[in-house]
Amino acid sequence: MKRVILCILLSGLFCISAGAALEIDTLESEYSRGEYISISGTTNLAPGHELHITVVSQSFYPTVKDTPAGFTGSSGIISVVEGDEVNTWLFLVDTTEFIPDDYTIVVESVEADVRASSSFTLLEAEPIPEPTPEEPPEPTPTPTPTPEPEPPEAAGSVVIALMGVLCATATRILRK
Repeated sequence: MKRVILCILLSGLFCISAGAALEIDTLESEYSRGEYISISGTTNLAPGHELHITVVSQSFYPTVKDTPAGFTGSSGIISVVEGDEVNTWLFLVDTTEFIPDDYTIVVESVEADVRASSSFTLLEAEPIPEPTPEEPPEPTPTPTPTPEPEPPEAAGSVVIALMGVLCATATRILRK
């Protein structure tokens, strides 16, 4: 009888531990509008198993058809991919058209009764500052060099030249 009870307990533990598991990897708490957010996680579901993922603004609520909706989001069906130790999944979200708000992420199995959820805050993107035209720097006046005065001819060379002219003139006169 003890063996039967032990078998039942072990079977129950095996069934409990064999349940489906689905987790979302840790996300940043805040993102800026226009960023791509990579939402990923792990699971013990088989590769190829389909997961439904929804990313929706927490401002979502029913509205009248004429009233514009004040929420944004994204959803899709993704497949589990085989991993080394655990299987993985990935969903990429482009937040360019999203409004700044708090967002809820829900990932759930299409076939198994398992789901996971997380959240993040989307902030308005920081404005990109317009480049201010830089004024060209004022030219620094370059001092114009003052020409160095030519050195005066040596007085001695003028005297020698004059003496040469006088000697030549005297020689002509004496020859005549």
